[in-house]
Amino acid sequence: MLLLVLGLSACGGVSQIPEDSFYRLDVASPAAAETRFLGDASVTVQAVAAVPLYRDRALLYSEAAMPERLRRYHYHYWVDRPPALLQRGFADYLRAAGAAGRVVTADQSMDVDYRVRLVLERFEHQRDTRGGRVLVGWRLEVTELRSGRLLREDRLQAEADVRGEDFSAVTGAYARAVSELYGRSLDALR
Repeated sequence: MLLLVLGLSACGGVSQIPEDSFYRLDVASPAAAETRFLGDASVTVQAVAAVPLYRDRALLYSEAAMPERLRRYHYHYWVDRPPALLQRGFADYLRAAGAAGRVVTADQSMDVDYRVRLVLERFEHQRDTRGGRVLVGWRLEVTELRSGRLLREDRLQAEADVRGEDFSAVTGAYARAVSELYGRSLDALR
């Protein structure tokens, strides 16, 4: 046994195991609106994943040559599941914009006037030789809860180029794409 250990250490030793890395999705706040365009109404924000794979915390990627095949990055994770990140992020975005009298997330139980639902349909890094791009897409649904009437349904997509070689460049591209979609979703609510 001692000879085996000495033999392994002579061959360069044991390679270091990579550490897990966790990433936040930081999106800048919008400028506050001059008036609440939803008045004193209360709004709940809900985000769900259309595809079960988007419920996983691992960052996902595809290759430009084979975009239909998704794979997980090893050792690279979001701090929370993407739907939870988007739910909290969009609620914060609506609050910062002053869109309504009260904005809550779906896990907060209270009587509200409207439900804004983000159905996550795409959330991945498409790699190529230049770093690639991230693709984010969701279906925005706005429902008046008292009547149960669907007021609006839009499919929104955004992409952002990855500007660099490391994962901070990838997560920065996600932040830019999500920021664009938050802004477009806010405009749709107006």
